[in-house]
Amino acid sequence: MADAVDIPLPLVTTILRRSSMGMFDYINYNGNKYQTKDTPSQYMDNYEIRNNQLWHENYDAEWIDPEEGSEFGHLEKRNIRWTFCEKFIGEIRFYRLLDKKTDTWEEYSSYFYKGQLKELHLLEKHENGN
Repeated sequence: MADAVDIPLPLVTTILRRSSMGMFDYINYNGNKYQTKDTPSQYMDNYEIRNNQLWHENYDAEWIDPEEGSEFGHLEKRNIRWTFCEKFIGEIRFYRLLDKKTDTWEEYSSYFYKGQLKELHLLEKHENGN
């Protein structure tokens, strides 16, 4: 087995941003949790549409070393605070699985200008990714 290597957190962040696999964020809308790949963070962060505004759960991240017997450490959120995304301009598409048996999804397209929701469209609910 290879020896463990300390990788600086900024390098991990850069690798994740350039990864072709990609990650996603969560967005809460009308009490439901959706996934999106259109928000700036893409680290499984939380966003929320509240009062027709886009909000982001910001936090400080602290690296926690692996516990004895474990090979993996993790990042832990500290100093959590919600901030208004006043500079965000663009479209966010977000989606969730409604029925696993029929593979039915619900998807929205939303348009923001300086963090303010300007348009929201329910796209057709579709089965099997169609």
